[in-house]
Amino acid sequence: MVMTDGTRILTLVDSIEAKNRFKGLAAGVGGRVWQGRMTMTMSYRVEIEQEEDGRFLAEVVNLPGVMAYGDSADTALAHVQALALRVLADRLEHDEGPRGPVSVTFETSAAA
Repeated sequence: MVMTDGTRILTLVDSIEAKNRFKGLAAGVGGRVWQGRMTMTMSYRVEIEQEEDGRFLAEVVNLPGVMAYGDSADTALAHVQALALRVLADRLEHDEGPRGPVSVTFETSAAA
């Protein structure tokens, strides 16, 4: 499904158990088959805005508290993606995420 703002939202329809396991993990959760196994795709939206002091703030909308500053939009994006991946790795390590291969994507947009 493609939203009106161009964001692609993927949905997982394999089982109710899988849906419950992924609930709250991402804006879009989908899947594809890779080497005979289901690969989960999680897509996150990143909003970047410039503060009054000139710094840029990037925030992963669907991961509460995951935000980072940078001197440029690219630097802020790199910092927030690294932080988001650490948060996701922690969730996976503690069995709070999908099992098996996972694909993570970030989509950027300027905040209104």
